[in-house]
Amino acid sequence: AQPISTRAPEQPKDTRDQPCSPGRMDAGSQNTSSLQIFGSSRLWPPLDETGMPRPLLTTILVVLSAVVVRLFYTQNVKDIGEDMAKKQRDSRVAQMIAIIANQKSRFKLSKEQAEELEEVDMNAPKIYDSRNDLTVKAEIRIAVDLEEAMEEQEETKSEAEPLDKSNSDFGPPKLNLSRQTSAQLSGRSIETPLKGRKLTAIVQAGSERLLSTVEDVQKVFSELKDADYPVTFVLKSAPPEASRLFRLIVDEIFDEPVTNQGIDKTSAQFLAVKDLLAVRLKYELDSGITKTLCARGLEGAGNLPLDEMRDVPSFHSGEKLREAIKLAKQVKKHFPELVTEDAIKRAQDANRRVGSNQRGKVSTLLGLLAPSLPYWCIAVLLH
Repeated sequence: AQPISTRAPEQPKDTRDQPCSPGRMDAGSQNTSSLQIFGSSRLWPPLDETGMPRPLLTTILVVLSAVVVRLFYTQNVKDIGEDMAKKQRDSRVAQMIAIIANQKSRFKLSKEQAEELEEVDMNAPKIYDSRNDLTVKAEIRIAVDLEEAMEEQEETKSEAEPLDKSNSDFGPPKLNLSRQTSAQLSGRSIETPLKGRKLTAIVQAGSERLLSTVEDVQKVFSELKDADYPVTFVLKSAPPEASRLFRLIVDEIFDEPVTNQGIDKTSAQFLAVKDLLAVRLKYELDSGITKTLCARGLEGAGNLPLDEMRDVPSFHSGEKLREAIKLAKQVKKHFPELVTEDAIKRAQDANRRVGSNQRGKVSTLLGLLAPSLPYWCIAVLLH
């Protein structure tokens, strides 16, 4: 007889709720586990437990796609580019107009306007820098007629008289903007600040009366009567640098005139700035030659007036002359009619003389150091 076993038969194990061993993981479970290391939120993982995209993530992607398509793949992109180009053109034209208005130095002022230039306390000037310096420091603005500003044909003292009086060709030619007067500027005006301008004279009864101190100004106002107004005051400003004018009419990024970017080449503003560039470039080349040679003590510098001697030391290195030559070459590339080859050649010849002078001084210095060189070599070896 067989013995009867009292142990219950083994039941098959239910493994549905138990974690799978690494060897039995399928690809989907592995991907889900790898995504869980970044955490879980309403946006991540991209798919939920059922394998469907998360609604919030889908909404964000649809909105971003619509924005990208609208910005870069529709007709509005061209409109945005045109708007940006138009704003850039308008900005350039506005700067041109401001420079044109700044060239005006004769202001016909009414009694109310003129009284703003009258100093109240001569011991503590509030309108001018000092009693002997009539540079305006107060915030005073005057409306300037652009058409009159372009027709005006006066110059500063440094432009009216050659730096080297023995050379009649030195100095910039007279600026003539009358031919640029057009309907574009007719009747238009712009407010220009007087701050930074220097009061030099007053024009009365056709004669110009020079002013140099606050006392002179007060004396003029004490003599003026109501019937004398309006009176013309001469307030001169520093002329713009040629490099600034060049950047206005030539785009540095594309290296082309702004007339290729939508500005009319016959516009009054462009032609006025272009003519002013020719004037200022010639002056900077000529003054660079004269002042550099004078600073280096070389022959051919000529005689400089006293008021032009202030900044001569800054030309000693020759760097300003080299910058003027570089600018002249760039202007020659885009506007050949604004600068002559002879002007560039004269500047280059002066620059070579300066270079030879600098090298000569270096050789002199080496000659002084030559006797001590053996001792210096021995000291280096022993050290």
